[in-house]
This record gives sequence, C-alpha cells and structure tokens, in this order.
Amino acid sequence: MLYLHRSIPPLRGMLFFVLFFSSVLLGYTFSFEPMSVAISDFGTGTITTFKVVNESKERIAIRIRITTREMTEDGKETNKDIPESTFLIYPSRFVVEPESQQSIKVQWRGGTVGEKEQAFRIIAEQVPVNFEKSQGSALTLLFKYVGALYVVPPKASPAAIAVQSVVGASEKGMPGFIVRIQNSGGCHEILVDTRLDIYSEGQKKFVLNTADLAAIEGQNILAGMTRQFFIPYPEAKNGVQYEGRVTYNAER
Repeated sequence: MLYLHRSIPPLRGMLFFVLFFSSVLLGYTFSFEPMSVAISDFGTGTITTFKVVNESKERIAIRIRITTREMTEDGKETNKDIPESTFLIYPSRFVVEPESQQSIKVQWRGGTVGEKEQAFRIIAEQVPVNFEKSQGSALTLLFKYVGALYVVPPKASPAAIAVQSVVGASEKGMPGFIVRIQNSGGCHEILVDTRLDIYSEGQKKFVLNTADLAAIEGQNILAGMTRQFFIPYPEAKNGVQYEGRVTYNAER
C-alpha cells in the first residue's frame, strides 16, 4: 500500500490519496464541502450540513467520521477517535451514485463547552468497495478529505494573538529567531499577511515581512495554544533575548 499526501491551505483542510496496488487503475473522484465550519454548542446552531459530490461515472462508498484535533508547539497534529454520542452524523456511511451527490447532517451532542471553542477534524473517506466483481484485481485510487470543524460557545472571546518570546538561535548552522506565539483567546486564528517587529532594549531592530515569515504565514493558532517557530534571519544573534510584536490579517 502506498500513501500519497497533498496538503491544502489550512482553512480548506487536507486531501489524502490512498493507493492499493494491482493491475488496473480505478480513479473514482469526489469532492467534499465545506472544508471549514463553526457551529454552536446549543440550540439550532448545533447543526450543520456537508455535501459529498461524486464526480465520476462509477458508484463510490463513503464513510464520514470526526476526531479530536490537538497540536503541539512545533505544529505536530494529533487526532483521536471520539465517542459516537459526541456528534450525530447522518448518514455516516453511504453509497453515492455516479455524477450525483449526498448531503450529510452533523449535529453536536456533547453539551456546553465553556468559554473556549473546541476544534475537531471531520473526515470524508472512500471505502474500498468493488461494485463490479467482474473487474477482478485493480489499482484503486482512494480519496480522503480532512476538514475543520469548530464548536464555538456564544461567550467565546475572540482570538488574542501575541508574541510570547523571541530568542536568537541557530538551526542547521543557519542563524535566526525562535519565536513563540500564543493565542490566549477563545477562538482560533489563521495568520495571513503576517509582519513581525523585533525589538532589543526597547528599540525596534528588525522588521520581518511576509516573505521572511514562511514558517508562520498561513498557520492556524488554535484557541489557548502556543506555537513555536524558527525564523531564519542572518542578523540574529545567538542566545540574545528579544521582544516581538506580530500583526496580521485574520482568515478564519
């Protein structure tokens, strides 16, 4: 089995490909939308609808599931299965006829979540079902979409993004800054058109624009999370403590 992985920008989620080896290629493509949704933790706002569109001329089998979404400071995401009672997914398994579509209702049933949004992943994946038994063995291309699902309580505070610390360092012989960015607010934030001003002893020393901040640009800082980034910069001095201020345009 060979896994091919293509990432899509954070707001739109991710698309994975799974290949099972044999002799003939069967590519049954589909789309899944929307790729990012926020719902409430009570009332009518707990319900949302997704859509799977079968763009091929063959029947496809689909499974929908939801996992937790946690992230370490270095950006490694972990996902765990959740109790089935947390969300109602209807239908969670189904067959989509050629060139047709299927709507999926998702409802939060986990109760109130306090004052901070909870982040989840919603996954739509093809199930390897061979509807044409006479075809025998084949190379089957399976698609898996991984979208973003947020449960947002009414009292959730907006994202509050700030630089926690900036330290001069080196990575693989390259000088730069280790920058820790914290979101102390109650909602996630995606950083776009990012700018970082770095100060030393109260004086502005460096201005890093979007082109300098590839490691930060487009990153999703989840509610209550802190992320750490290494930013290459030739004038950074190893071991020196700096101060920083980040500005950006929000894309949620």
